[in-house]
Amino acid sequence: MALDNIEKLQVGSFGYVFQPIVNSNKCIVGFEALARCSAAMNMSVYQGSASLISLVPFKTQCHEFFRSVSQLVQLYGSSYHYAFNIEPSDCKEDSIWLLVKLAQAYGVPCSCIELEIIESSRTSLSIPALKLAKEFGFTLVLDDFGVGYSNVESLLDYPFDRVKFDKVFTLNQGERLPSQLLSAVHKVVQACGFSTVIEGVESKSLMDFAVGLSADFYQGFLFGRGDSLEDMLNVPLNIECK
Repeated sequence: MALDNIEKLQVGSFGYVFQPIVNSNKCIVGFEALARCSAAMNMSVYQGSASLISLVPFKTQCHEFFRSVSQLVQLYGSSYHYAFNIEPSDCKEDSIWLLVKLAQAYGVPCSCIELEIIESSRTSLSIPALKLAKEFGFTLVLDDFGVGYSNVESLLDYPFDRVKFDKVFTLNQGERLPSQLLSAVHKVVQACGFSTVIEGVESKSLMDFAVGLSADFYQGFLFGRGDSLEDMLNVPLNIECK
């Protein structure tokens, strides 16, 4: 679809699917909320492009996320984490206050919410907003590390708790240089005090490789592509360690 036509689309429906995040024992510890939209012309619009998801107002995204998560918390409890993606342009103090108010309104503890944010430049993120989020108990995750601007040095400028390594590393895992690069950078990131997530785990061999890095958490098609809220409520997931 040409980007010139994006603004002409109208969103017909909007919701989330929830993809599992696991630990090294393959036990589910949380879920990432992945936005899914259907456009008026019956085309699927995925969150992979910021320009597409921007069709849905940020406030609408927040309401739908907490409406959904509140039901999952009732079913699975608050010991699981639920990750919500925020564009850098929405990472401001007003947005954090909105998230706090919605969490309170829907009865969702801020402590079980992870805010996944992409750092696109040194000046794109509001440090006061990030600090405010930390004060209320949100976990801050730097998303898509390894693509775009993100680098190890810039991590120390922001109060992130966790770093999510983009699947660009695992997609190239068979090549010697990317494997060595991921291992070296991962060690530095953990040495700086951040917990880590490896994305793009799509096979047992990739999981074995990722576990060899001693990462904290793992995510990818090997553990599920994402289930709708309805499916998760009607057919509870097997959350036992495999």
